[in-house]
Amino acid sequence: NKKISEANMFANILKTLRIENKLSQEELAKKIGSNQRQISKWENGIIEPNINQLKAIADEFQISTDYLIGRSDDSGIINTNANLAPMENDVLTLFRKLFIIR
Repeated sequence: NKKISEANMFANILKTLRIENKLSQEELAKKIGSNQRQISKWENGIIEPNINQLKAIADEFQISTDYLIGRSDDSGIINTNANLAPMENDVLTLFRKLFIIR
């Protein structure tokens, strides 16, 4: 079933990103304005996020939504400011989060 495989792809990508970024489900939930139970359901393919939640996840990991849902192999990493100091990257990340609609 195509719907199930798409949900599983999203679930696998989300879990991989979370683990690679050394975040617990609770930590990720706080960063995107969600809760641990919902993150668990997403990672297990039980439910899928709505569009605003999807945007928040993509913004948190600085990737494209297409990559997050498995429609692209290119992560579309947004943060290409390798010349910025860590504090400047933090400020830029916080600035971007101001525009996330919840």
